[in-house]
This record gives sequence, structure tokens and C-alpha cells, in this order.
Amino acid sequence: MSKADLWLGSTAILSAVTTQETRANDTARRIAEKTSSIVVIRAGATLAAQNVRLDPLGAPGEQTSDPGTVARARMLVMGYKDHATITDTNLQRGDRFKVGGVMYDVIDLTLGISGRLLAFAEAGK
Repeated sequence: MSKADLWLGSTAILSAVTTQETRANDTARRIAEKTSSIVVIRAGATLAAQNVRLDPLGAPGEQTSDPGTVARARMLVMGYKDHATITDTNLQRGDRFKVGGVMYDVIDLTLGISGRLLAFAEAGK
């Protein structure tokens, strides 16, 4: 058996890199590289500003309806979760926030990843 086969069969090396603590620290590093501050509006109430990372998801799409065509820009929101010293990002489906004069609606969250919160937001509604 080659050394590569031995390494590929070993999960000890990979599992040490993906613990909850290291993923939370990696998330904090990624957010620090490209921080955006958002103010979330939930059910008409404004929450305190939160630091997150915002990354556009592809080119804006279009949706055609009775009044006309509307651009639909999507955004990936990366937030804190389970970090030792940083408060978890507080986002829920249906929350709204504004970036660059454009209002985004949180349309989905991926909560099952340890150490980070991922949310998907859409503009143009």
C-alpha cells in the first residue's frame, strides 16, 4: 500500500482540522477578511448591528411577473456560530437587511454546520 493510500484511509488528520472550535475560528477569520455590518429587521423590530461576511451568488437573475421584469440578486451570508468569544449571528428566515441601498430578505438558513451560520438572502422583493 502506498503512502497516499495510507493517508487517504486515515481520518485522524482530517478530523483534527474540522473540529467545531477550528471551524468557528476559520469562520471568524473569513468574516474578518471581508466584514460587512448589517442591521436586521425582524417582524418590524430593528436588531443591533451584526458583523457578517456577504458574498454575491452568481449573476443576478430575473423574474417576470404581471407588472414587468424584476432583477433577483442573491447573497450568501456567513455568520458566527459556537465561537468561544464572539456572539452567534442572529438571523432567521424572513429577516430583512439593507446593503448598498438594496433590501435583502433571508430566504433560507443552513444551521447544521458546526462553527458557522450560512444564510441565503435575495434582493428585489
